[in-house]
Amino acid sequence: MAKVLKISFNIFLISHCLNLIFGKPFISTLTKRNAINGDFPFMIYLTIQKTMGNTFMCGGSILTRNFGLTAAHCLTYQQDNKTHMAQSATAFMGLTDLTLDETHEVSRSITEMIIHENYQIFGDNDYTFNDIAVFRFNSSIDFCQFVQPITLPESDASYTNEFVTGMGWGVTEKSRVSEELFFDASRIKTHQDCVRDYRKIGFEVNENMICVEPSIACFGDSGGPLVLTNTSVIVGIVSFSSVEVFGSCNNNPLKADVYTRVSAYVNWIKKNVGRTEVWLPFGTKKDVKCLRQ
Repeated sequence: MAKVLKISFNIFLISHCLNLIFGKPFISTLTKRNAINGDFPFMIYLTIQKTMGNTFMCGGSILTRNFGLTAAHCLTYQQDNKTHMAQSATAFMGLTDLTLDETHEVSRSITEMIIHENYQIFGDNDYTFNDIAVFRFNSSIDFCQFVQPITLPESDASYTNEFVTGMGWGVTEKSRVSEELFFDASRIKTHQDCVRDYRKIGFEVNENMICVEPSIACFGDSGGPLVLTNTSVIVGIVSFSSVEVFGSCNNNPLKADVYTRVSAYVNWIKKNVGRTEVWLPFGTKKDVKCLRQ
């Protein structure tokens, strides 16, 4: 599997440019610290084939044994002013270093992609509304030490001023796409400040979005989770940033990134995952050694 990941990793540099045609630019966490196995066991590395020959990468989160969560723009692309679904996708779990072929890694192909029915992209810089999607694995996964479900937040909670942690395999401070999972800390801004700052550059931020400052987002793995620090509670999904206007992760004058507010979509998530799905808590079988699945 390491060879597959390496190929998709190298393709990213070309596909990012093509994504300006076939979809919006990917965002990723501009992070500083290496994660080790078990730090964020709910994290998913997604490879997505949007059109023939165009492979992209995104982040995601494990919801249940059968479903994952990501941003809608990760699983779609724009062409002729229409939104189209990606052709295929694969989820990799239980890993932090993309160059290693470890025995506890888990991979599943994606058999169903469900984007929010009111997902929209606006403007030349592609800021998004209702940027959320769930997807189904081709077979159930087993939870273990390095593979765990993320925890949904309380419905409609705001979490303003809370400290949060973002993670991903995207562009680092050295302007290179990372082969290792990195993470960094930030804090949720007030909604009023977020709306005011982004309105200055023509972006609209609504109540279903949250901003964090300082900025920890850049190109590489949209769809990744933002969690309350030292918890498994997901509060945001990486959506967009002013880096799309100013073109550089280190040249983001707003110093804030925009995430889909997960607490606004808890009912939507549960509805689309299905009433019969079993929701197991974080920590389930965490003392069980992971084997390749």
